[in-house]
Amino acid sequence: KKHVSTTPLAPLPAQDPISPWSSILYQRGSISAGGLATLTVGTPGPSGIGGLFSSLAIGGLTLGADPLVASTIAWAHTHMNQYLTTGFLVRAEAKGHGAQDLIVGAKHLPDDSLTAICDDVITSGGSMIDAGKAAQARGFRVGLCLAVVDREENEGRQKIETEFGVPVVSIFTRAEFETGTLVVPHQSAT
Repeated sequence: KKHVSTTPLAPLPAQDPISPWSSILYQRGSISAGGLATLTVGTPGPSGIGGLFSSLAIGGLTLGADPLVASTIAWAHTHMNQYLTTGFLVRAEAKGHGAQDLIVGAKHLPDDSLTAICDDVITSGGSMIDAGKAAQARGFRVGLCLAVVDREENEGRQKIETEFGVPVVSIFTRAEFETGTLVVPHQSAT
């Protein structure tokens, strides 16, 4: 039987950037991020959309969203019996060859699919807004926006909320990193 416990992290030195890349591409970090994202998206009610809809996808602008999309759909499949149906990635521009799709994975989703738009960080909000607009142009609905870290600058969160009128959720905030109050969940075998 597994249970979730927490480990507080020390404050980051001032010169360190606030970026989840160093941990999300590490096995434990990827599993933790995927699990936290799935649980966030899968929570019914105002902070999540999962329990309310049978078809849900998670996606975002490549490259920032790639590891979170992959770890979330893998974790959801393993732990929640395929709760999230698929992931998708939004390219900066459509390729000039092959399928020429702007959104990779869109063909696996029905029109009017409810989506969670994700990114590694929120700074200005631009990447998440671009990905959400591309999803809407494809006929998808944006139901939630999710980031690993909210840098809490440039009014990024507020811009996203204004654009889509949906909850914007971050797993961690800049303040948690800077003050050392960041608590990272992990599973143990006991």
